[in-house]
Amino acid sequence: MDIQGTAFVIGAGSMHQARATARRGFHMAGRALWALAIAWLAHPNPAVATAEYRVGPAPDWVTRVERGTPNDSLRDQVSGGVYYLLSDSQEKADPRDRVRFHRIASQAITSEGVQSIANISIAFDPSYQTLELHWIDVIREGTVIPKLGHATVRMLQRETELERRIYDGSKTASILLEDVRVGDVVDYAYSVRGWNPVFGDHSFGRLGLRFDVPVARVHVGIAVPQGSAVELQPRETSLEARIRSRQGLRVHAWQHDDVPALITEADEPGWFDPRPAVQWSAFHDWNAVARWAWPLYRTPGSPSTTLQREADRIAQAESSDEGRLLAALRFVQRDIRYLGVMIGAGSHAPNAPDTVLERRFGDCKDKTLLLLTLLDRLGIDARAAFVNTELRRGAAGRQPSPGVFDHVLVRARVGDAQYWLDPTRQPQMADLAHLTQADFGLALVVDPQTQALTPMAPDDRPAPAREVRLSYDAKAGLDRPIALTVTTTASGERADALRQAIASSNGEALQKSYLNFYSGAYPDIGVTAPMQVQDDERTNRITVTEHYSIADLADWSEDERRFTATFSVPDTLEVLRVPAAAARTAPIAVAHPTDLTVVTEVNLPEEWTIKADRIVVEDPAFVFERTISPGPKRLSITDRYRSLKDAVPAQDAVRYAGNIAKARDNTFYQLSWSDPARVAAGGPADRINWLILMVGAMALGLWIWLAVRAWHGDPAPIGLPASPSAPSGLRGWLALATLGVTVTPFVMMFGLYNLSSALTPATWSALTTYGADNYHPLWAPALLFEVIGILGLMVFWGLVCVLFYQRRTSAPYWYIRMLIASVLYTVFDSGLMALLPTATLETKDIAGLVRQALIAAIWIAYFTKSERVRATFVKRLGPAPVPLAAEPAAVSA
Repeated sequence: MDIQGTAFVIGAGSMHQARATARRGFHMAGRALWALAIAWLAHPNPAVATAEYRVGPAPDWVTRVERGTPNDSLRDQVSGGVYYLLSDSQEKADPRDRVRFHRIASQAITSEGVQSIANISIAFDPSYQTLELHWIDVIREGTVIPKLGHATVRMLQRETELERRIYDGSKTASILLEDVRVGDVVDYAYSVRGWNPVFGDHSFGRLGLRFDVPVARVHVGIAVPQGSAVELQPRETSLEARIRSRQGLRVHAWQHDDVPALITEADEPGWFDPRPAVQWSAFHDWNAVARWAWPLYRTPGSPSTTLQREADRIAQAESSDEGRLLAALRFVQRDIRYLGVMIGAGSHAPNAPDTVLERRFGDCKDKTLLLLTLLDRLGIDARAAFVNTELRRGAAGRQPSPGVFDHVLVRARVGDAQYWLDPTRQPQMADLAHLTQADFGLALVVDPQTQALTPMAPDDRPAPAREVRLSYDAKAGLDRPIALTVTTTASGERADALRQAIASSNGEALQKSYLNFYSGAYPDIGVTAPMQVQDDERTNRITVTEHYSIADLADWSEDERRFTATFSVPDTLEVLRVPAAAARTAPIAVAHPTDLTVVTEVNLPEEWTIKADRIVVEDPAFVFERTISPGPKRLSITDRYRSLKDAVPAQDAVRYAGNIAKARDNTFYQLSWSDPARVAAGGPADRINWLILMVGAMALGLWIWLAVRAWHGDPAPIGLPASPSAPSGLRGWLALATLGVTVTPFVMMFGLYNLSSALTPATWSALTTYGADNYHPLWAPALLFEVIGILGLMVFWGLVCVLFYQRRTSAPYWYIRMLIASVLYTVFDSGLMALLPTATLETKDIAGLVRQALIAAIWIAYFTKSERVRATFVKRLGPAPVPLAAEPAAVSA
């Protein structure tokens, strides 16, 4: 809650005020509203006692607490230019004399802070509360300057819930201080006396111990009458209470210095509340709360003639209990408009059903009791049920009291089935089988027999389904304007929400909001026809069809020399929300239950190479599945997201964020193609793959350098010297080998030429760019391996050719090595290609590898055994050594 003058106690206000204040911390926004300032200047009113408030000393049971001192380590957490030195809240929990004392001391450390602390706002309900001001002091350089006697106090009727059609009758004492400067401390205190009579002798409340700004000292005190049945329950704190007795009261006090700001996450669940607090209640269990509320929601024994006439009309029109239940619900939803007048006891006590029917308006309490009365006259068992729309299942962790709840609805029974009905909804025209029931996790059924909170829905309930179909008509070409038809079909609660959006907005505004939603993915989108709505109210199923045109979907990349068309799914991205932070202490809220299916269909202008695929991302909190299905001139993608739980624990946030990112990475699909005319229109430099050129040049230089070093090698002949009579010369079988080494470098050059078609900028980009249709991570290494390998084979086979014609002793060495290298290159290259999706290793390919290996083995054996080889390759760069005597050997061909 607001530190400047608003209540820290939950329960004294209305059920709807509890919704607005239950989780709010200190908000440091300045209270210097210009409207109030103008009113103050026009109507000055010195702070003297009036009928609406009075001036007096603090109650004698209040403990006086010293202000805290600023801590430099917490200054970085200060917001709004205000450092709070003291927050002191003390409560006298006596329903016969309920008093709330509140004191704030704050220092302005900037001019913005002056605007805040010089304007004080104190809210209270004059129907049962009175305000007493105790002091307002300005402390400047140690000097106390009293301000209460000269302060201007304006009583304002500020309906803070007016936009929600709720009138609570509360007033705000607005106090504007003069002559406040940077560095000043404003210290003020007040008390609000009174207790909402609707709660009778039952006292309850809650005081905060930590807020979203740093506070030098926080003090909380609760004074309970001796012998009182009030139970105190600290939560999220290890502070021990100091207990003392004073004037017949048992005073419990907690104090904490240098309290840092409580940092909260925007996406934490509503049921998660890490704020330290002290709560107390005279309600010992949920049964006590139900018994307190039972008289408020007991149906009258003899309703008015008008109400009975309406019940009779329903009974005559509907013969079954199911039909009568629906007719009564629709009557209250349709004919009784929502408007809450929650002054005094009206904050929690409903008005009489006859009065509500006559006025034709009421809030959740009024509409609930009216529906209960109609159902009672129709013989249908029904009870009121309290819920908390924000805490939901977190209500189980709160101390029992009426302040836990902020909404009331109806639980009805027909046969063995129970139904949770919210009469404040828009009229629900579905049958009972398809009716959306209220579900806020837990409910307190108002019945004297109730002992505990009741789960509102089973864990295996089906999620409200929504299907979105995106149909792209690209038959004229992906580089032409493309028609997009979006068909959204929703059922259950999703249908109710969509129906409500349509009913509360004009068609043009709603169409514009939908257009803006898709323009995030397609900036050039425009509406081509009004949207159409088909509503099957009985089955609670609604279909909305939208018609758009995307003027320019194709995106030309000068760097990659190709077009790319990207198909996105904004509806899927909307549910795959990135957490506000992965490093956190709070759980992450997940919209649950959610079941969303998005079907993307693209009619293509021609056949396209599309690989069928299925991608699944599984997380304990959700499952995302994408199925890609190609067809004749068609691309079909189905995305489905299903939530599995309503929150992710903080310790699992990193894992969850990673899986969300992984799923989001798979929510688009790209089609890429090159334009020969554009490629040809580019300059010579645009048609060169500079990466391949640079890599090839470096590899060629390296191979040539290695070949030159190999040429300078001067090994001895293989084996023993040939006999004098052995044949020599490049004839016989050696002539075939010579022909082979002569032709092979040219064969390698021809292979490099054939490979060049895959090395053009457009083709290289299509194969190696992530997201392209033909992309595979092995294309780049496979092509680079072929380029470098072919250049190496070409250079070294050329070296072998030179050595052959020079008849060098090193020729057989390098011939054998190149035969082995050629076989290994073919094996590795075939293996890489087999891993690519567009290539397969067939039987003939394996046979070719075996044949190449056998031929290499034969020639290796020939070169190691042949007399002609030893007699032919005898020349060396250096002087020939003296030959050793050799035994006669057989003549070899």
